[in-house]
Amino acid sequence: MKNLLKALVICTLIFASVASASASPVCQQEREEIWNSLQLYGFLVESNQPVKVGDTVTYKFNLRNTGKEPVTIGFGGAYLKSSDGQIYRFHAKEVIEPSGALTVSSTFVAENTGQLSVSPGACISTSKGDICHDFSSCTFDVFFECPAGWSCMAAEEASGSYVRYSEEVCGYSVSGLAAMVKTPKYCFREVQSCPEGCECLTKSEAEKLKMDPCGKIFCGYENGQEKYCYRRGAPDFEVLSVEVERSEDCERLDYRESPVTFKVRNSGDGASPTAEGELYIDGTLLQTFSIPPLQPGEEELFSFNFQVLCSREKDTIRVVADSQNTVLESTESNNEVEVELSCLPSSEGADLTVVRVWNESYNNELRVYYEIKNTGYGYACSSQAGLFVDGELFAVDDVGPLSPKESREEAFYRRYSIESCTGNVFEVVADVDDSVLELDEGNNAFSVVWLCRDFVQQKPDLQVGAVWTEGTGNSDLTLHIPLQNFGKAESPQTEVVVYENGQQVATLQVSSISPGGIETYRLLHWSPQSSSTTITVCIDVQNDVDEEREDNNCASRILTFTSTCSDGVQNGDEEGIDCGGSCLPCNRCDMASLPSRFDWRDYTGLSAVRDQGSCGSCWAHSAVAALESALIVESGASSSIDLSEQHLLSCEQDCEVGIGDWCWASSGDCDGGWPHKALNFIINNGVPDESCFPYTATNGNCGSKCGDWEDRTEGAVYRGKVSSNVEALKRALICHGPLSVASENWEHALLLVGYDDLSTICTQKYGKSGCWILKNSWGVFSGFSHDVWHEYGYAYIPYSGFKYSDIKNGAYYVIPSDYTLHADFEMMDGLAAGDLDGDGMAEIVHADRGDLLQIFNLGGLQSSEQMDFEEGDRIATGDVDGDGRMDVIHADRGDEVSIHFQPPVGVVSSFYLDFEEGDDIAAGDVNGDGVDEIVHADRGDLISVLGASGNQVASFQLNFEEGDRICVGDVNGDGKDEIVHGDRGDWVRVYDMYGTKLSEFQLDFEQGDALQCGDLNGDGVDEIVHGDRDDWVRVYNMHGALLGEMRFNFEFGDGFAVADFNGDGKDDIIHGDRGDSFHVVKGERWFE
Repeated sequence: MKNLLKALVICTLIFASVASASASPVCQQEREEIWNSLQLYGFLVESNQPVKVGDTVTYKFNLRNTGKEPVTIGFGGAYLKSSDGQIYRFHAKEVIEPSGALTVSSTFVAENTGQLSVSPGACISTSKGDICHDFSSCTFDVFFECPAGWSCMAAEEASGSYVRYSEEVCGYSVSGLAAMVKTPKYCFREVQSCPEGCECLTKSEAEKLKMDPCGKIFCGYENGQEKYCYRRGAPDFEVLSVEVERSEDCERLDYRESPVTFKVRNSGDGASPTAEGELYIDGTLLQTFSIPPLQPGEEELFSFNFQVLCSREKDTIRVVADSQNTVLESTESNNEVEVELSCLPSSEGADLTVVRVWNESYNNELRVYYEIKNTGYGYACSSQAGLFVDGELFAVDDVGPLSPKESREEAFYRRYSIESCTGNVFEVVADVDDSVLELDEGNNAFSVVWLCRDFVQQKPDLQVGAVWTEGTGNSDLTLHIPLQNFGKAESPQTEVVVYENGQQVATLQVSSISPGGIETYRLLHWSPQSSSTTITVCIDVQNDVDEEREDNNCASRILTFTSTCSDGVQNGDEEGIDCGGSCLPCNRCDMASLPSRFDWRDYTGLSAVRDQGSCGSCWAHSAVAALESALIVESGASSSIDLSEQHLLSCEQDCEVGIGDWCWASSGDCDGGWPHKALNFIINNGVPDESCFPYTATNGNCGSKCGDWEDRTEGAVYRGKVSSNVEALKRALICHGPLSVASENWEHALLLVGYDDLSTICTQKYGKSGCWILKNSWGVFSGFSHDVWHEYGYAYIPYSGFKYSDIKNGAYYVIPSDYTLHADFEMMDGLAAGDLDGDGMAEIVHADRGDLLQIFNLGGLQSSEQMDFEEGDRIATGDVDGDGRMDVIHADRGDEVSIHFQPPVGVVSSFYLDFEEGDDIAAGDVNGDGVDEIVHADRGDLISVLGASGNQVASFQLNFEEGDRICVGDVNGDGKDEIVHGDRGDWVRVYDMYGTKLSEFQLDFEQGDALQCGDLNGDGVDEIVHGDRDDWVRVYNMHGALLGEMRFNFEFGDGFAVADFNGDGKDDIIHGDRGDSFHVVKGERWFE
């Protein structure tokens, strides 16, 4: 048996060979050797058994001086020589005293397969130079180690469906007893067949074709590359948003043309080819349509017109995608949608009648109102009503279509002069032109007697509003004097006299003011006489105007002037000195109980009341006013902010059809519209200031806006619907700011700014308890209009029990961005941010898949250069050269990392990195040396920390999958950045650079979500920021405590970054919106 063991590791006669699989020595010295008084002993070679390529081999030997004279090791040293040409030398010129010894111990790496011989040796110094001697050698085998998944087998064992990795020997099998036979082994792997629908490809081939693995099935080996089974990601057609706009045109009522619109989306994870779809009406195939190729998540909008005979109560509309079933989908059950449409009844059987008639007087004129009703069972087409005075036709009013049993309040536009009243019989006649075929033609008239003497002569009533000043300090101010006519007749020209502390200081000429109108006059360059001044303003001092009341023409107000805040008191929730005014609730989004009254005008002020004029643009005014208010409340904008309603009126007509829910249908025009759709348009496009695109009260042309409008826009990141519950509406109002609301009954949109549970206006004007306070867009006036009481342009509507109380059913809030920049940002573009120029403010870095690297700052686009950026690449910023300025790092799926120093015209360097789609990259100072490192998260389950030249600083194993994300930041405040991993397994974990887990917490993290690190509140410790595709951005500390959250329109494919964009020392959230905008929101808003 001893001879058998010697045969396995061929050694020279003076060594004992050890070949046991469990033994670590390869060979060792059996007897001593002496040369020139140098004795070799203790020679031992150790390594793994068997020895593999790449294994470390350890060796040791001793040299003893057996002579009587010292021995000096020569320049050639004591050495180990190997048969592959390597020599390892040590201890040159070292002296070994008599009986002394020298120990040589070191390692080398086995680099090649085959037999390897090693022998120790030494050179000694003589008077004639060095003489050297090799001692006996040891020879052993170095084997190839099979890669993962491959097995070391003899050729006869690998018969059948096996492939060989290479000609490298990985071991031997031994047979025979008398004569030992060594049979070489090689690396083999069994080949499996791909299942149906899968192809055998290399990884690079599959990536080019964007195919997904069919499990982990090995199917071949070719040109040094393993091949696996792949399949194309399966598409999944889904029919969405089937809508029908039914015409109410009474011409050929039963044969109406109606547009059907719907969307088809690819909800799968693979691209879809061209396919066919079908549209059915009541089971009859009406239209076939072609669905173009769609990428995952992409949608296509379709619209068709059809004419249909409504022979039943309902039409059934059915839309089918991939009707021929030619596309293999992940889900086949969601390819069709069926909706039912209620049909309008026939026009036969209508019957119009006037239910009641009443009047309202205005400026000594009567306006006649009436209620008309269709009491029949058929549909009443458009008609006309006539107003007769003493039997003479006085006015005609157009009446829209009426469904059976529907009634509507109408008014005649022409007014009747009270001063010319001669008759007393007023009659309103429905269908005065007999255009409607009715069941009863004899019930169309309604008569009422109004005596002329009952019409009271109407008069104006002039009053002075609250005086206020504009300017700073206590000199050269502007005194604003609002004047209002509360009467029912226009006022003539008159005068206003201004008194200061009882002394007349000015007289102003006042022009006529219409009933309910308000005009503001200004006294310029005024300086108060003292810090506390009583201002008294009187109108019509000479009593030249005949008014309803003559005792309310003067108003006084005490004004206090100081150049700075003087009370010196810092209140609990203030950051600075209290300068007076109402204080907002400390935590307005989480109040235990609600105040009985709340009005945003008492706290931040609001933008001025606008006048929409003759254009039905209330929807645009409501949406723009909501954004203006949100900017005032959330971003500290001035109440003088004035954004362009005309931008929505003119430009939304041009919005591209087919962009998701945000721009596939226009919000409206001068004939009306929807404020919530207008808010969607604002999120995607922003709104410029009023001077860029002034209001014209017409639909206008989008090309009329200013040329630099993109640099003058304000924007929003989210709009949310509010519950119609009264308490929920109050809470949303206080939490989010003024709300955009709309009443379907009124067909009007406004801005909800407050409420008053104890409103005297509500009790006196409506007999109700509790009113909403709403900013209207009909100019500044007071009094009733459309049965709604107004004060200075603000309407009061009861919470419930009033015909327009339905405003609470259509309430929306908006979350503004602090900065909005326009950019051509598309799905899967790259986004990062960092201070590239060292000015203390971060720049936005946009890597455009159109092969551009763009740099933005507060002023917009600053520079652009070429860069080959593709889907799956990643981009980051970090100061990797330690010069105090951030550099741009581009990780390319072409296995290269490029660093742009001082972009856009700086130096570019690069190094090799095995970077694949689904990997991630970030940068930060993880070792605390003041220079940022590059952190690469590899789907091969490895985190690598790299220097600027690609040198590895540290690494650790981590289960990192496609869709996971990393960020780097100092989340524990220790002065070194940590590595934060967002895991699609719903965890966030924090590691140091060596892989030590510092914390973890559960989080619903999904593919397409974003993860960033940054110091949003300026406390010196970075927070973890999660961009959630469920329309939230949430901020956590390293232990998972939720520090703040905000709704955000964050979608799959959007960009996300965190950096100090405005230079205030606190990081901000930067959102790259596929609607072609960058939205920047101050990070501190998550902590308010």
